[in-house]
Amino acid sequence: MKNIVITGATNGIGRETARLLAAKQHHLHIIGRSMEKGEAVIEALKRETSNPNIFFYQADLSLLEDVRVVAERLGEKLQVVDVLINNAGALFEKRTVTKERLEETFALNYLGVVLLTRTLLPLMRKSTEARIVNVSSVGHKFAKFEPDNLQGEKKYGAMKSYAGAKLYLIMFTYELAEQLESENIQVNAMHPGNISSGFAMNNKGPYRLLHYFTKYAGDSLKTGADLEADLAVSEKYNGVTGKYFTPKGEQASSAASYNKENRKTLWNVSESMLVSYL
Repeated sequence: MKNIVITGATNGIGRETARLLAAKQHHLHIIGRSMEKGEAVIEALKRETSNPNIFFYQADLSLLEDVRVVAERLGEKLQVVDVLINNAGALFEKRTVTKERLEETFALNYLGVVLLTRTLLPLMRKSTEARIVNVSSVGHKFAKFEPDNLQGEKKYGAMKSYAGAKLYLIMFTYELAEQLESENIQVNAMHPGNISSGFAMNNKGPYRLLHYFTKYAGDSLKTGADLEADLAVSEKYNGVTGKYFTPKGEQASSAASYNKENRKTLWNVSESMLVSYL
């Protein structure tokens, strides 16, 4: 059985993915913001799957200090991490800056993912075949690389910033996959489909309509969760790395995501922002 770390699994696609993996008796380590919701979810998953090896860790993944602390807790509990699923994400209607002075969309959907991934790499190197699954969005295709506006400093729009963060996540996926090419760690990105998962319900007005649109005209929750779980553990993805998937299979991501010079720039900028945590 594999040790699987998954973020954002207290509802939506993440919870269904967790259920699928728990049903296969993998050991799940779920990271979420709400302790109350997290404890309720792990108890429900244990009942649904008869799997006692499901654990919850509280952390606000938009805060780098929380990410660092939860990574340390995982290191104290686990000898090895076989799978990391970076599933957590959100869209924010208004530009909000965290207490660490980072824009929240950028911090949650991208920079916190980079930090968690990189701090867990030593544990993943102990696995015979480790996998990282980064949950992006087809929305990344509407974004471009803006090194002087990564956090909406010059211009902020909820969809613009969300799409940008998901583009940066794919760029990180490809760059990390290349760096780990000779190791036992696979890194892939995915778009789960247009799914009603409660996404954007933390906002008001038109952004809440995204939830209702996908609820009545979108894909099924199972569609995205099946792909997420398969990328995590299915044998058919053995040896596959540096790719982007949708429920239709392997797809090309945006042209912007393949620009190697921009990927290096993003890596270096991210490194400078994380220097106190790595």
